[in-house]
Amino acid sequence: MNKELYISLITKKLSNQLDLIELKELNSWLNTDKQNTNLLSEITDVWNKTADYKTNISFDANTAFLSFKDRYDIPDSVDSAAPKIEETKSKPKLAKYLLGLFLISLIAFFSTQQISNYFARGTHANEGMAALNIALSPLASATLSPQSSLNFNEDGGAINNFNGQAVIDVEDLPSDSPLVINFSNGAQLSTAGAEVNLQDFNDENQLVADVKTGQATITYNGESYDLVEGSRFVLDELNDEVTLINTPPNKKPFAWKSGTLVFDNTPLSEVFLEIEKFYGVNILVTDDSKLNKHFTASNLKPRSLNECLDLLASSIDMTIRRKGLKNIEVSNIQEGE
Repeated sequence: MNKELYISLITKKLSNQLDLIELKELNSWLNTDKQNTNLLSEITDVWNKTADYKTNISFDANTAFLSFKDRYDIPDSVDSAAPKIEETKSKPKLAKYLLGLFLISLIAFFSTQQISNYFARGTHANEGMAALNIALSPLASATLSPQSSLNFNEDGGAINNFNGQAVIDVEDLPSDSPLVINFSNGAQLSTAGAEVNLQDFNDENQLVADVKTGQATITYNGESYDLVEGSRFVLDELNDEVTLINTPPNKKPFAWKSGTLVFDNTPLSEVFLEIEKFYGVNILVTDDSKLNKHFTASNLKPRSLNECLDLLASSIDMTIRRKGLKNIEVSNIQEGE
C-alpha cells in the first residue's frame, strides 16, 4: 500500500471507522518504521486541534430568539382560544396526587439528611470480569473494575480500604458533608461534586486520580492539591513524590467504565497491563520475547476476553494460550521496532 492509503487508514482510525482487517494492516505498518509512528502523531495532533476548534464555537439560541421576537413583534404569551374543560376528580387522579405528595416528601427527606445517614455501608468487591456499578447513595455511585474493592466505615460518608480501579461519581453534596476517600498510603480525597477515576493497586506503589468533571481535593503529608476538570494527580509512593498535571491526551482513563479499550500506538507491555486491569486477569510472557511492539485500537469494545486476545494476535504475531479462567500465557512475539 502507498503512503496516501495509510493516511486514509489513520483518519478512519481517528473517526472510529476501521474494521479489523484495516486495523491489523495499520498496526503492521506503524511497527515497521518510526517515521510512520511520527506521522500518526502529527495527524492526530492536527485532528485534535480541529476538534477543539469546532467545540469552541457556540451558538446562543436564547439571544437569537429574543432578537427574532423583537424584530417581528412576537408577544411573550398568547391566550388560547380553546375552551377550558373543567376536569372532575376521580380515584386514579387522587391516587396520582397522593403518590406525587409522597415522592415530594421523600425527596425533601433525602435533601435534608447528612451524607452519613444515607450512605450504604459495608464492603463491595468486584470478583467478575466486567465493570460493576454500585449505587452508593442518591447522590453518589461507584463503578469498580474487576478485582477491585472498597469499604465504607461505620459512620458512613467515607471510603476506606480501596484497592484497584474505580470511577466515583458524586453530585451536589453539601459542602460541609463531602464524600471522603482514605487511601492506605495516607492520602485523602474529598469532593462534594466530581467524577473521578481512581487507580490504587496494592502491587503498583502508585496512586493516580483523574478528574473528568467537577472538583476534588487531595491532601497528603500536610499538603493540599486541588483537582479540576482534566487534571491528574500522581503519587509515587516509592519516591514519595507528587505530580499534578493535565491528563495526557493519549490517555483515556474513563473509557473502561463503558466497556471500551483505547490503545494509541501503545507499547505492548502497557497493552498487557491494561487488559489485565480491564478483565481482572493475569498475563505472563513465558519466553524471552521482547515487548517492543506497539498496538493501536480506537474505542475497542470486545464482546469477550477471547475476542480481545484474537484481535491482538491478528495485529501482532504471537502465541496466546488461556490457562483456566483468568491466567493467560503469551510467547513467540514477533520481533520489530
